Amino acid sequence: IVFFDRTEDVKSNAILKRLKDVYPVLKSNRIIVCAITNLLPQQVRAGDASQLPFPVLSDVASGQMDSPTVAWGRAAEEPVVSDQSAGIAGGVFYIDRLGLVDWNGNAPRPVDNPQHMINALITGEIQ
Repeated sequence: IVFFDRTEDVKSNAILKRLKDVYPVLKSNRIIVCAITNLLPQQVRAGDASQLPFPVLSDVASGQMDSPTVAWGRAAEEPVVSDQSAGIAGGVFYIDRLGLVDWNGNAPRPVDNPQHMINALITGEIQ
């Protein structure tokens, strides 16, 4: 799972670019990739995120207690206006085949080195 903020340029985000480039290999290895952003669904469909080969999910409730960004510890700020979503702190999470994810206190812990993890997924070092 890759979290990215609406203010990030999808084309220049190194992790999203790398995942896009290697997605055919990951898919052939039965690895599921998805991204979560605070872009509105129509912004995802109309923007550069629509060019990603994996699902890009919209967390329009980002920053609210029941939102994925809060559950995964990625809410970067409180919404300034109540009808807007909060910022998202970028992060990459690895969920293993048993559905387990590293944990850090009250939330899942993002991967320390996403590029290394992607390499390990490509080579089969981790699945």
